[in-house]
Parts: sequence; structure tokens; C-alpha cells
Amino acid sequence: MTLPRKQFLRLAAGATALLTALRRIARPLLGTRNALSKPTSMQEATVDSYRRLQRVFWVAHKAVTAVAWILGVTFLWLQWRSFLDPNLFDGISKTILIKLGMGLYYFSWIFAAKFDLNLQESVYLIDPSEGTLPRSFFWLTPLFLIGAAFLLWAADHETYLAIFLSLFFVIDCVLWSYTRAWSLPIAAATRERRALTPDRYFHVEKIDVVAYMMCGNYQIYRHIGLFVLLVVFDMIVVSIDSRTYASSFISRYTGISQQSVYERLPAIALFVYVCVCEGSMWFMRAKARLSIHIIDGLQAKYELSLR
Repeated sequence: MTLPRKQFLRLAAGATALLTALRRIARPLLGTRNALSKPTSMQEATVDSYRRLQRVFWVAHKAVTAVAWILGVTFLWLQWRSFLDPNLFDGISKTILIKLGMGLYYFSWIFAAKFDLNLQESVYLIDPSEGTLPRSFFWLTPLFLIGAAFLLWAADHETYLAIFLSLFFVIDCVLWSYTRAWSLPIAAATRERRALTPDRYFHVEKIDVVAYMMCGNYQIYRHIGLFVLLVVFDMIVVSIDSRTYASSFISRYTGISQQSVYERLPAIALFVYVCVCEGSMWFMRAKARLSIHIIDGLQAKYELSLR
């Protein structure tokens, strides 16, 4: 049985009027409950407004970043096209680029090792292994020394350089995994011991800073990026077609002769790899050192306690 349209509208209007009347009758009885719920609704409105504001800031940050990158790349491109004579590129020796890249790689490793050890020594306190050197130390150190020596020797041979640079990358990954396995227990033990001291919060923060610099997950993404650059370098060295295509692409957009780019492309790829590899780590080291310096300054002025 179906109701006519007029009867259906009358019933709907009657139901609406009944609900309105019941709401008016119940409003005095629910006055206390409504008063108690107002802060919650106000808080929810504030949180919702804050989230919308955060979305606005997120969009603004992304827009500023995009504009900055576009203008920066455009500026560099215009400066390159306007002021840099492509013929100057012919005066750059590929041997000098390779030697410079290998020199940066070598000295960066030397100073980085001392920097990392000094930073860990200034923060870590307890060694669960009671000062016993891990067994991996006695074979990783000679392996690293041999790999570095062959890498320096291979600087004059592109094919050998690609082979030993790839092997050295594997050694670097293995060395980081063992460093992580050795460093994390020391950081955890030191964190537990420092938790008993009055200024424990400052010390715990410094431990976390150093532990992240040495063992943070960013290292995984860093090694993935380096692996991609290494594959590009190996393809340029091994594959003539890849080297020709890359040199043709660069020559088309820079105005430099393709032959000049072709001869120097492995040296350029190596230099870029070294700059990204060591520059990314030195950025994290500088960030960690600055963080510890700030924490030391706060520790000298304030005393913290949890609320």
C-alpha cells in the first residue's frame, strides 16, 4: 500500500513538528549536559581550525620550496648560458678532475673517521663488551686499507676505477652495518646509565643526536642514492652507447662540444659521486655538532625536569 503524495508530506511535516516540540521540552532538562559539552565542541572546533591552518602552511611551504627551486635552477642556467664560455670546458683536464675527486674522497675519510670517533667519545660512557674490540675490527680494517689502496691506484684507469669504486662501496656498506651493530648497544647502555644522573635529559639528547648521525635510517636512503650514482658511473665507463647518449644530451643543453663532454664524462661522474657521498655525511656531522653545542649551552644555563 502506498500513501498519496499529499498524505506523505503531511506525515513528514507532523513528524518534524513533533521532534521540534520534544527538543524544546527536553532542552531545559539537558541544559547542564549541553553546558558541559560546550568546551569539548569548542576544543574540537579549535583543533579542526588548527588542522586547516596547518594545511594552508603546508601548501605555502611547498609553494615557496617549488618557487625557490625553479628560480634557483633558472638563475644558474641563465648564468651558465650567459657568462660561461663553453670553450673553457676544454681547458679542464679529466686527470685533474679525477685526482681532485680522489683527493677529496681520501681526506674526507681521514678527517671523518677522527671526527666520528671524537664525537662518540665525548658522549658515550658505557661499553657492554667492556672495552673488547669486535672481531670484525681485525679483518675490516685491513680490508678497508687494501680497498682504499687499490682505489687510489686505479685512478688512472677508468675501467679499474669503476671496478674498485664499486667494491669500495660494498666495503663501505659492510663497514656501516658493523659500526651500527657496535655503536647501538653502547648508546643504549650509556642512555640507561645517564638516566640516573641529575642532568640526564641533556645527556640523553646528546646520545640520541650522535646515535642518529652514526646509525640513523637516513643512511639507508643515502646508500640507495649513492648506489644509483654508482650505477650511472659504471654505465658511463663500461657502455659506449650510454656514454655517447649522455654526452650528446649534455652537449645539446650546455653548448659544450660532444667530444669534449665525452672525454671528461667519467671524471665528472666520479666528482659528482664523491661530492654527494661525502657532502651528505659532512652535512649530518655539522648538524650533529651544532646540536650538541646548543644542548651544551642549554645545559650550562638550565635544569630540566619532566612535568
